[in-house]
Amino acid sequence: MREFEKYLCEYVVLGCPRRPLLFFMKFFINKGMRPTVYTEKLPFKSRVFGMARFCIAHTLSSDNIAIEILLRHARCHPAKKCVLIYTPSYTNFIERSRSKLENNFLILNSEDIYAS
Repeated sequence: MREFEKYLCEYVVLGCPRRPLLFFMKFFINKGMRPTVYTEKLPFKSRVFGMARFCIAHTLSSDNIAIEILLRHARCHPAKKCVLIYTPSYTNFIERSRSKLENNFLILNSEDIYAS
């Protein structure tokens, strides 16, 4: 299943997880792929290890811009099922925007995936 998932799914992480190195290492071991991470700020150590593709977006605090960034990402991968994994800092954003994002993303909480 892991090999098929590489071709069928696109993973997007919204925000930086609490323990990014551990989170992305577990993700890579379980999925065999690197997710795309949209975040406003990122610890230096996370960039060094190359466990994910990072996009620093200083405008994620605006709901409309964040939604547009995520929808553009989904449109770039029309043949794949996009999975949006959000961190606790974006819980309110997801609650406000869930109806707009659910058409393009399967939405999961990062705390539920790899509780550490």
